[in-house]
Amino acid sequence: MNRFLPKILVLISLTILSLPLMAQEYTPLDISEGSTWSHTECGFKPNWGAVYKFKIFGDTLIHNETYKKLYFQAKRGAGICSTCNFTFNRDSSTLFAFIRQSIPKRKVYFICPSISDKEWLGYDFDISSIGQTVTGFSLILTVDPEGPAAGIYVYQMIVDAIDSICVNGEYVRRYYYGPGNGGNIYHLAEYWVEGIGSTHGLMVQGFGGPDWNHSLYCFHNKDGSVYYDYDAILDCIDNTSLTCEEGYDCSPYTSIDPGNSESAINIYPNPAKDKIFIESKSPSGTLTLTLFNMMGQKSLTKTIRWASELEPVNIGELPPGFYYLTLEAEGFFSGCKIIKE
Repeated sequence: MNRFLPKILVLISLTILSLPLMAQEYTPLDISEGSTWSHTECGFKPNWGAVYKFKIFGDTLIHNETYKKLYFQAKRGAGICSTCNFTFNRDSSTLFAFIRQSIPKRKVYFICPSISDKEWLGYDFDISSIGQTVTGFSLILTVDPEGPAAGIYVYQMIVDAIDSICVNGEYVRRYYYGPGNGGNIYHLAEYWVEGIGSTHGLMVQGFGGPDWNHSLYCFHNKDGSVYYDYDAILDCIDNTSLTCEEGYDCSPYTSIDPGNSESAINIYPNPAKDKIFIESKSPSGTLTLTLFNMMGQKSLTKTIRWASELEPVNIGELPPGFYYLTLEAEGFFSGCKIIKE
């Protein structure tokens, strides 16, 4: 056997699985003036609740690189907080971090001066396939009367699934990292959404626990509400009429909920022996389903209805092992790993 053949097959596999993703343009993180990330924090079922807000005001030059200034403000209360909502006030906020991005490299960097003058890799969106390892970090954030304090924990995460969601009329990619990802037992399930950041919060990725968690409930820019997750404020904040910012009403009917987006697809069982089922909350239409084995070879192709009913796919004749499953339609791509027993 040609000794170069295994390497060639691996290269073909990576190329095939990357084609649908490369067809969709990268959406840079929105760090324009006034962009605001609002997230809640719940603790210990909960003995307290809080609202944190990060907002872009101005820029500065550090080591010959231009960084945006990221300001921080928070409000905290006992129990399910009924007084946590507030309008961001720059005069009473704290200059918390500096942020920049390299669009060609698809990477976002932070400097947190309260920790050190080191630059941290905050997001690596240079992702081409499921199973790829990327670097993430968790900002361990506490708020006390003297102001915010933080520590950073860096770890490796593995991309579990990739799909697209519609944000303000345009499809953007999002990347899913499941519970316990990268061997971090404190990692809670999250999405990274291009243009927005983590669904845990801009700087609070992947960290939490059964009785402690962060959730991004709103992102808005100069044009108004872009993202809203109504469920993120439940069981944490009593005021369910929370808005993104003064004058911008975050309506769950006009914004994006990552758990119920129009591209939400559930595939089960996994692992599976004979059949898998496709469940979609999306409009009717057709999807092209393709299974690739670990050598990148196409094992199965099927056209299925894109509707709410369950769609069985027979995999009984396939050899046991790991497979990559992709689902494609116009303006849409989703993929995940499945195990055939």
